[in-house]
Amino acid sequence: MPSPAISSHQPGTPAGPSQRFVDAALDLFLEHGYNGTSLAMIGDRLGVSKAAVTYHFRSKEELLAAVVGPAFTDLAQLLDEVEAVRRESARRREALHAYIDYLIRQRQVAAWLSRDVAAMTHPVVVEPAMALSGRIDALLVADRDEPLGRIWGAAITQALTGPILSEIPVSDDELRLQLEGIGETLLRGYQTARRRAAEPTD
Repeated sequence: MPSPAISSHQPGTPAGPSQRFVDAALDLFLEHGYNGTSLAMIGDRLGVSKAAVTYHFRSKEELLAAVVGPAFTDLAQLLDEVEAVRRESARRREALHAYIDYLIRQRQVAAWLSRDVAAMTHPVVVEPAMALSGRIDALLVADRDEPLGRIWGAAITQALTGPILSEIPVSDDELRLQLEGIGETLLRGYQTARRRAAEPTD
């Protein structure tokens, strides 16, 4: 199955004049990795000079931030909306389905980052990713600072991200259907574990 076109541009927002540099950077990061890509290579891909690239982005680090930034903005906005849901059970299910939709929208970027250690461990990626992952866990489990919550939070997020990072050649609709089934099953398991943990012991 051919891969859909990859772009870091956020859907629903106008693409600025610098977007073509961001898209070219992502293409080259996918082909050569972050460390294996230079600003000169990005210029060559677009048929412009390195100076034309640095006019828009002073460094490769700025380009990396521009590539991953829309994905982090997308997730932050999603979490803002879900956190406004008052009832805990409804908020948890809303978080699950919204997070699955997000992972599917960003499946190419996520899969690339999982393979590219230099990009994945760069502070431009690590710092926002850590902050957002804590918010995701807090929405999916009620006691994320306790061992039970940490176990189930890790189990749920890894079960959802694993198929994304594996780049299994299935349609978005099929992937969503299966991830929703996995997520719902794990949420029920988490609720059962919470009830058992709350039962008095002899």
